[in-house]
Amino acid sequence: MQKMQSTIGTFYPGMTLLISVLVLGAVAIVVGSGVAIRGIEEVDISRSTMQTSEALAVADACVEEALLQIKRENTAFTGTSLTIGDGSCTVSVTGTAPTYVLSVSGTVLQWTRDIAATITYTGSTISKVEW
Repeated sequence: MQKMQSTIGTFYPGMTLLISVLVLGAVAIVVGSGVAIRGIEEVDISRSTMQTSEALAVADACVEEALLQIKRENTAFTGTSLTIGDGSCTVSVTGTAPTYVLSVSGTVLQWTRDIAATITYTGSTISKVEW
């Protein structure tokens, strides 16, 4: 390689190009890393949303099971724990005829959703008062 003299010092042809390529490479790595991290965050958010929805579905299924048990056992049902798919739930029934309060907690992995419902059971009819 041929050296060239300048007032600043000695430099070689192509040094500017090499430095430019290194700087552009570093910028590309930083931008690429940022995009990858953002993608991972989006996947985590999506997974959390899905698991939260599943926990709500499990809790809703437990409410339905509690309503069915109240109807079958004619007010003797006070609660239970169930496993549904990947989730689990607990149901607690309080109150006296004809008004009952259902407290339900559905869990999938670390996500928990709670439902509180007040129902009226008269004869063979269950009416939702508050959900």
